[in-house]
Amino acid sequence: MTQAKDAAAHALDLAGPGRIGIGCMALTGLYGKIDPRDARAVINSAVDMGFRLFDTAPLYTDGENERLLGCTLAGHKHCLIATKFGLEAGTDGTLRPNSRPDAIRVSVDASLRRLNSERIDLLFQHRPDPQVDDAEVAGMIKLLIAEGKVDRFGLSRSGASRAGEVARNVAIACVQNAFSPLSDDLDVDEAPTSFTERGMAFLAYSPLARGAVVRPRRIYADDDYRQRSAATDEAPEFSKARDQIEALAQENGTSLAGAALAWVREQDAGIVALPGPRTVDHVSELTSTSLDTF
Repeated sequence: MTQAKDAAAHALDLAGPGRIGIGCMALTGLYGKIDPRDARAVINSAVDMGFRLFDTAPLYTDGENERLLGCTLAGHKHCLIATKFGLEAGTDGTLRPNSRPDAIRVSVDASLRRLNSERIDLLFQHRPDPQVDDAEVAGMIKLLIAEGKVDRFGLSRSGASRAGEVARNVAIACVQNAFSPLSDDLDVDEAPTSFTERGMAFLAYSPLARGAVVRPRRIYADDDYRQRSAATDEAPEFSKARDQIEALAQENGTSLAGAALAWVREQDAGIVALPGPRTVDHVSELTSTSLDTF
C-alpha cells in the first residue's frame, strides 16, 4: 500500500465513507450563546445521521466542550472523539503553548475524566511548542499509547516538514489544519497533499471558512468569535469563492455547505472535512454530501 493509500485508509477509518466529521468548538459558546439542550440536539442529530467523528479540545470553554461530548456520546461506542493538548488560555485571555511532558499527562488525564472514557481515540498537539523538543513530546505520547490512554496521535497547525520529522519518533495518523475553498494560496508545506503523501490523513477544520464561504456578510453578536474577521466577508476572493460554490451546488442539486464540503474532499482522498454545525438544520445541510457522490 502506498503512503497516499495509507492516508485515504486513515480518513475512511476515522470518519467513514463520507469523510466528514463534526467540529464541536462552537457548541459551547465561541460563536455566540447556545442553549446546552440545543448543543446536545446537534450532536444527537449528527449521530442519528451517521456522523461518527467529533472534534473537541480542553481549551474550548475551559473543558465544557469535552464535558458536553462525554455526556452526550456516552454509550455510542461507534463514535470517535478527537481532543487535544498543548494550548492554554492565560488569565489575560492570551493563548500559550505548553507541551511539557508532565503537562501533557495532566491534560490527557483531565480530558479522560471529562470525556467519561478510558482512552482518547485521537489526540492532537494543539499547537507546536518552541520551548519543548518534539522528541520529548513524542516520548510522552508513546508512553500514553503504551498505557492504553491514547489510541492515535496527530498534529494541529503544523507544516508537513515538521510533521515528517515528528513522525520519525512517533506514528502520526493525521494532521489538522485550516482548509477551505478560500485556501488557494497555501505553500507546498501546508498543502494537504504534502501530508497525505506521507501517509497522514488531513483533517480540514474551518472548511466553510467559518461560514463565510456559504453565507453573505452578516453582523455578528458581540460574543461571537467571528466578529473579529467579519470585515473580510466582503473581500473579492470571498465573493468569487461563493459564486463557484453556488454553481457547484446548483449543478449537483445540493446545499451550499454540501457543495463546499464536496470541493474540500475532492482535493485529496485523504481529506476529512470538519464543519462546525450549531443547529440541527445545519447538520441536515451536511447530509446531502455525506457520501462521495460528486
